[in-house]
Amino acid sequence: MPPQPSPKLRAAQGQSIVEWIETSYDKLDRTRPQDPGRVTARRLSRYEYSNSVRDLLGFDMQPSEALPPDPYGYGFDNIGDVLSMNFALTELYLKAAERIAQSAIPIDEQPEPPVMKRYLAERIGQGRQLHLRIDHSFPVDGVETA
Repeated sequence: MPPQPSPKLRAAQGQSIVEWIETSYDKLDRTRPQDPGRVTARRLSRYEYSNSVRDLLGFDMQPSEALPPDPYGYGFDNIGDVLSMNFALTELYLKAAERIAQSAIPIDEQPEPPVMKRYLAERIGQGRQLHLRIDHSFPVDGVETA
């Protein structure tokens, strides 16, 4: 059987209850110890990583498929104490990030790798003077600046 209806609070009564809660909370907050405990730095789980890439870049490429399954702690896969990083996992995350960057920033044509060319200088004349004349053709035009 439901309880009998009680009379509604007046506005002043409701305001006094709200003030009592706020002052009690403020007093408790000022008097309790300020030690938050140990804070664990954690990485994103596989699914959080994929969702972040999708939300930030706008395409769903599922980078988590190349990552190993996340360990579970207390039935959850996003607990900071469980989500640790080792060298091998760091390498996998870096490879996934490279694939993401290549997809996000397409390059139409791959630039040719730089070429190193060595020129041999000849000593001309007497003493320590060194005179050089080198003719070289550059495959790319430069930009003239004033």
